[in-house]
Amino acid sequence: MARKKSDHDVVRIISMLRDAVRYSNLSNREVERRLGVSANSGYLSRLFAGTRELKLRQILDVLDTVGLPPANFFRAAFPEPDESPDVLRLERILAHAHAEQPKSGASGEAEELSAGALAEQQIEEIMKRTLRKLLFTEEEPPPPPSRGRR
Repeated sequence: MARKKSDHDVVRIISMLRDAVRYSNLSNREVERRLGVSANSGYLSRLFAGTRELKLRQILDVLDTVGLPPANFFRAAFPEPDESPDVLRLERILAHAHAEQPKSGASGEAEELSAGALAEQQIEEIMKRTLRKLLFTEEEPPPPPSRGRR
């Protein structure tokens, strides 16, 4: 049964991507040109018809070409998030673990704490503390930090 939902979501994502191109006021040929594919290849038509396997890289490239940030696209595709505690916990962990780095020229603490300025052990300790904060609630205290490396 999960497969059918997945297939439905894929079809819906393809349809939304096709609409994003359509409403961007760019023709398929112009998008293909900007993507660097042959103008007569029918690249987008094949993607949108499902005759070509759609890959995440292709979705991101098309969204970038039409000027729609992926966060906005996927929020529109999945507007009702699962608010269960386990899902929210995992979302926080992923957001923290994969936070975007500041753009070049940004100032502040991020520049001071560049990866090159921290020793591997310091990075490990920061990660352990952060994960403990994210994973353990007040009702369930974290285990004491280990002394030394294993």
